[in-house]
Amino acid sequence: MTWRSRHLAWRRNWWLFAALTAFTAGMLVIIGNDTVVPYTASGSLAAQTQLDGTQKAKVRADAVKQQGANVTNAIDMFDLDVVHTVDITMAPAEYDTMITDYQRDGLKTWHPATVVIDGARLEDVGLRLKGNSTLIGLRYSGPESPPNPGGLAAIFPRILATEPNKMPMLLRMDYFVAGQRYQGVNELALRAGSFGDSTQLTELLANFLTKESGQHYLRTSAAGMSFNNSREGYFLLVEHPDDEWAQRMIPGTQEPALYKATPAASFHYIDEDPASYASVFNQQSESIDIGPGPMIDFLRFVDRASDEQFAAELEDRLDVKEFAQYLAFHNLIVNGDSFAATGNNYYFLYDPKTRKMSIAPWDQNVAFGMLGGAQYKPYYEDGAVIPEIGRDIEGIDELNDGGTGLGEENILMRRFFDTPKFLELYNETYRELFERLLRSGRVDELARELTAAIQDEAATRNLVAPSSLEGAAEGKRRFIEERIEYLLTHPITAE
Repeated sequence: MTWRSRHLAWRRNWWLFAALTAFTAGMLVIIGNDTVVPYTASGSLAAQTQLDGTQKAKVRADAVKQQGANVTNAIDMFDLDVVHTVDITMAPAEYDTMITDYQRDGLKTWHPATVVIDGARLEDVGLRLKGNSTLIGLRYSGPESPPNPGGLAAIFPRILATEPNKMPMLLRMDYFVAGQRYQGVNELALRAGSFGDSTQLTELLANFLTKESGQHYLRTSAAGMSFNNSREGYFLLVEHPDDEWAQRMIPGTQEPALYKATPAASFHYIDEDPASYASVFNQQSESIDIGPGPMIDFLRFVDRASDEQFAAELEDRLDVKEFAQYLAFHNLIVNGDSFAATGNNYYFLYDPKTRKMSIAPWDQNVAFGMLGGAQYKPYYEDGAVIPEIGRDIEGIDELNDGGTGLGEENILMRRFFDTPKFLELYNETYRELFERLLRSGRVDELARELTAAIQDEAATRNLVAPSSLEGAAEGKRRFIEERIEYLLTHPITAE
C-alpha cells in the first residue's frame, strides 16, 4: 500500500483525537504547538498580529534615536554544561495585565521586565506568554476567562496565575530598547515541560540531533527560571528565529525573509491579496520587510503548476535536498507534529539572492514516537485512518485559531512524493540518516551525553530528579531499538 493510498482527511490533527482518547483512559499524552504568531482565542489573531506589527515598526523608527547594547557574558547562554539561571522581575500591575489580557481576550501582550541571565542584567526586556496547548489550562482558570469548552481543554493541567514559574514565555530584548541584544540574540523562548516529559529530554535531544543532521537548527540549553522571587522552574532556553538567525542559517544572504505558518494553516494558494493569508502565515520581520509576495508566489506554484512544471521547476524555487532532509528526519524520528506529518510547527526561509525557499523546524517536543510509535511508516501513512470523531472534540477551534487547513492533505509533500526523482532523493536521504543517526547508535549516545551534562546541577537545584532524566534517556533508547528493528523490515531501509 503506497503512502497516498489511504484517505488523508483529518490526518493533520489526528493527535487531537489521540490525546482525548488517552485522557479518557486516564493516560498522559504530550502535545504542543508553539508558534511565532501568538496563539490566541478564535477571532483575535488579526488583532494580535497587528499589535505586534505596530510595535515592531515603532522599534525600527526609534532605532535612530536610541540604541541599546549587546550585553555580553563570560558564560555562553547555550553552554549545555551549565544549567543556566534566569531571574525575571516584573511590576505586579504589568503581570496582572498580562494574565488578564490572555484569560479574558486570548491576547498575549508584551510587558517590560528586568531579566538577569547568569548574572548579566538587562532592563526593559519585552516579555509575553508563549504557547498553544501548554497554556490552555491558564486560559480557562481565571475569573474573566470564557466558559471552559471541556473536551480538549480538559486534557491539559490547570495553570494558575500564581504560578509564573510554570508558564512558557518569550523574551524580546529590543522590544522596548531598540538594538538591545543578549549575546547577539534578540528573541529567546523559555520552553516549559508538560505532562510526562518534565525532563524535556525529547525536545533537547531533537534540537541537538537536528543540527547534527545538517538542517537549520535552534540552539538550546537548560535553565532554572525564577519569576518575582518564585522558586525555580525547569525550562529550556531556545533561540527564537528572527532575521539574524535566518542570516546565520543561510550564509551569504543579507536580507532573508522568514515566514511562520499559523496553527492548522492551509498550505494552498488562495489569490494575490495578502489579506487572504491572515490565517495562513506572516513574515517575522524585524529589519527588512520583504512582504508576503515570495510566499504567495511559492504557494501559487505548488498549487497550480502542472506535474511537468513541478518536476522541472521546483528546484529553482525550493532547496529540494534540504527539504528531503527535513521530511526524512522528522519521519525517521517520528515527530508527528511537524510539517512532515500534521503540517504544523515550521518556518519557510526565503533567500532573495537565490530566490529559493528552505524549511526549518520549531517545537519538537513530541518527537521520538510520542504521537506515532516505533512502527510509524517512512512516508507518514499512519495518521490517515483516525476516526472522523476527532473533528468533534470541544476546543479544537480554540487551539487552531481559525486555521482552515484542519484535516486537509499536505499538497507540497504529496506532490514531492509523487515526483519520481524527488521520491528517489527522499529515499536516499532517509536511508543515509537512518544509518548515520539511528543504526550507528548516535541518538542513544547523544541522549546519554545530554543527560550527563545537566543531571547533577539540575538535581542539586531541585529542578529535575536524576532518576527522571535517566528514565527518559532509557525510554529514548528503547524507542530507537524498536524503531531500528521495525525499519529493517521496511523496503526503504531493509538490508
